[in-house]
Amino acid sequence: IIMSVLEYRWNKRIAVIIPSVIFGGLHILGNELDILSIIQLLVAGSTVGILFSLVTYESGSIWCSALIHGVWNTIMIGGILNIGVTTDERSLFSYILDSKSFMITGGDFGVEASIVSVIAYLMVIVLALFLLKRGKSS
Repeated sequence: IIMSVLEYRWNKRIAVIIPSVIFGGLHILGNELDILSIIQLLVAGSTVGILFSLVTYESGSIWCSALIHGVWNTIMIGGILNIGVTTDERSLFSYILDSKSFMITGGDFGVEASIVSVIAYLMVIVLALFLLKRGKSS
């Protein structure tokens, strides 16, 4: 609904960016983060928000983005996979990062805000933009 209203009022670019920044900002709530981690989370969260918005446009349904987000949360938060600087005994699989760099570890938020994750989000964004552009020319 938010994307549709923003696109109607302004344009598709605004309809992608504003909800994405809100998405990133909402992930700050309930987390105790230092200022560097907040900035890192805003960048990563906004980037993955753009990814979800473009997937929504490409698929024509918010449910594709909701499914991707739900599967990701189930894997990362639901105790299937832990990637971090410490082990999580509750997770089925755990990968310990041998780094203290907040860019690699994702700072206080975790690996989902790391530079590696942001690069992966950007790769999917490029793919979604390609598919959207290809769909327009068809």
